[in-house]
Amino acid sequence: MIIDFHTHTFPEKIAEKALKNLSNTSRAIPYTDGTVSDRLNSMKKAGIDISINLAVATKASQVEGINDIAIASTSNGISEGIIEFGSMHIEYENVKDELKRLSDNGVKGIKIHPAFYQKDIIDSRIKNIIYEAQALNLIVITHAGWDIGFPEANYIPVKSLLEIDKEISPKKMVLAHMGGWNDWKTVESDLAGSDYYFDTSFSIGKINARLDPPAPMRSYNMQDEDFLRLCKKHGINKILFGTDSPWSDQKEYVDKINTMSFSEEEKEKIYHQNAEKLLGI
Repeated sequence: MIIDFHTHTFPEKIAEKALKNLSNTSRAIPYTDGTVSDRLNSMKKAGIDISINLAVATKASQVEGINDIAIASTSNGISEGIIEFGSMHIEYENVKDELKRLSDNGVKGIKIHPAFYQKDIIDSRIKNIIYEAQALNLIVITHAGWDIGFPEANYIPVKSLLEIDKEISPKKMVLAHMGGWNDWKTVESDLAGSDYYFDTSFSIGKINARLDPPAPMRSYNMQDEDFLRLCKKHGINKILFGTDSPWSDQKEYVDKINTMSFSEEEKEKIYHQNAEKLLGI
């Protein structure tokens, strides 16, 4: 059993345009066409049983539509192998009621992305989203660390995550990209061992980067030895397998984890047991 805790798909009618725009911004080349059908093909090749789809509300007006899809998908079960999370935006007004709507309809969690809001995660409105979600036993997964599409600032730095941990102490919060993309030294020294879950998405292996002008991407992922050390220090029980597909190749990610010096028991925890416990499935 393998659960990919961090993937993205788009409605078929907008998938091509959405990926093109995101690729232009991030300078990364996608591995799938962004549709559900191509995600299912990718999962089959990689031997992945379930993918969690994380839609990002980039404006408040998108929240309810995204959540409608998550609710409808949840009511149909996970027969296709995809679990839809809801989303929330900093400027959405009825946070408590909308999160309750998700919870009442069985949706497991939400995705937030402070870099798209261009606000630090300690903004009181974002903290309120996290607080209200926790009160409803919803998982919150957030981008963490730098975002290659927003190189001007780190909106989810370790110091802010430590403040949220101290003030709210969320027990079902997942930090994408191993706790903080491109800020892993600080993650290891200051955040490892906390109650946060880390997902492995877009943190190891090669980046399929665009080299064309005007702004070629110059960035990197973790070296294998640094990734292994961080996993061990944070605690294998709090590591979730994730890829960030379509921005990473799911099969390459599975192959990468399989070649690392994890025990079979540790791989079982990373691949599915930790996720099953968090999801309650």
